[in-house]
Amino acid sequence: MKTASVEMASTLKSLLKGHPLESKERVAAESLLIVCNAFVQAQQYRNDADYNTAKEWTTTEVVDQIEEVTKAFHLWSSVRAGATAQAYLLSLIWRTALNGL
Repeated sequence: MKTASVEMASTLKSLLKGHPLESKERVAAESLLIVCNAFVQAQQYRNDADYNTAKEWTTTEVVDQIEEVTKAFHLWSSVRAGATAQAYLLSLIWRTALNGL
């Protein structure tokens, strides 16, 4: 799932750089990019918490991560019906299915 999120983030960055989008499309792409990045970061932090027992978490780090994930959930609710978000969901399902084989 991390790979699908990284790939979608890369696609969105290219889209935002290379093509001026109409305002509504630009906001949706930027929001989805935040969602993808938050997913990657949350997964990395989860791996660190599970496997890097030497890591000490500060209150600020934890609060910042909670805020990022909360923001991503709110943004997701505004973009989830769009075509790009649906493609992202399909890529997550596809990657999960491939990993299960």
